Amino acid sequence: MYKIIFFITTAIYLLGWGILASACSSPSSVRSSSSNHYINHNFHKKSYNKQHRVASNVPLTTANPQGRSASVHVDHELELAWLKAEQGFYVASETADWQSPLLTASFLPPALYYIRRALFGWRVQGIVGALKWRLGNVHVDEVSKDTAVVTGCSWSLGTTYASTGKATPVDQGGDPGYAVIRSQLAMSSGVWKVTSQQVQGMRTPEGLCKGL
Repeated sequence: MYKIIFFITTAIYLLGWGILASACSSPSSVRSSSSNHYINHNFHKKSYNKQHRVASNVPLTTANPQGRSASVHVDHELELAWLKAEQGFYVASETADWQSPLLTASFLPPALYYIRRALFGWRVQGIVGALKWRLGNVHVDEVSKDTAVVTGCSWSLGTTYASTGKATPVDQGGDPGYAVIRSQLAMSSGVWKVTSQQVQGMRTPEGLCKGL
């Protein structure tokens, strides 16, 4: 299932993005504002606060720091919006919670529709998402007044059956892997949310996923 690029707008993945259908061309970067935003999630850690660790080279503030350009401030907001959306998906997928408020907080149709449908399918089949995952290497590719494109990388351990804890078949996302996730975002009531995504899966970290 790896080395293929998928559209979330035509299907949605199982794993940290596993069952998808339509192929598309590799994304091209129009503008880059790199960041080392990083989230690590380990289900087996006891403290929930330690499960979701964020480290950033940009201050976590909604104010525009003195001397820092408005474009950098917007890029920072977009990078955090990307991380929030992916984190929300992974947390919801751990229990196949297709009605999770974390999804509506970060996604808009058509992405929201396909994610909910996929998670509902998991619930019916007794499948749950990866219990270990990482996110990082996020950067803004394009931005306008109310739309943007942000790309980042994810790694996840793979989907399992809720009843046994055993990995699902490979074609259902049951093996570890990386993915480059290129997300289209739109401003909605003052909040950046994901409207669609392109996902390129890979078995080993390449390109943007190196170092994750």
